[in-house]
Amino acid sequence: ATAPVEGEVTLATVQTWGDQVLWVDARSRAKFDHAHIPNAILLNEDEWNTLIPRFLDAWDPDIPVVIYCDGGNCEASHKVAERLRSELKIEKVHVLKGGWSAWSAK
Repeated sequence: ATAPVEGEVTLATVQTWGDQVLWVDARSRAKFDHAHIPNAILLNEDEWNTLIPRFLDAWDPDIPVVIYCDGGNCEASHKVAERLRSELKIEKVHVLKGGWSAWSAK
């Protein structure tokens, strides 16, 4: 088993948190429009400035943020997570291990 990457959580872990999770989809708008985790918010680097206000409206400091992209070697979710931590100083930011593929396989 590969060691967990810093900031990554498994879907099983997130499910123990119940409904108190803000899902963030770091994929392209086209992929988001095609299918996404229910109630997820689109936030990707391509449209960062356009999308960040909607994220901030939905964000609650007490609720963990879980970001996903396609899984595997997709770096988008880690990049978005890093920007939320560094630019907005949001600490409860996690990346879903396995991403969308982990979710859609469940």
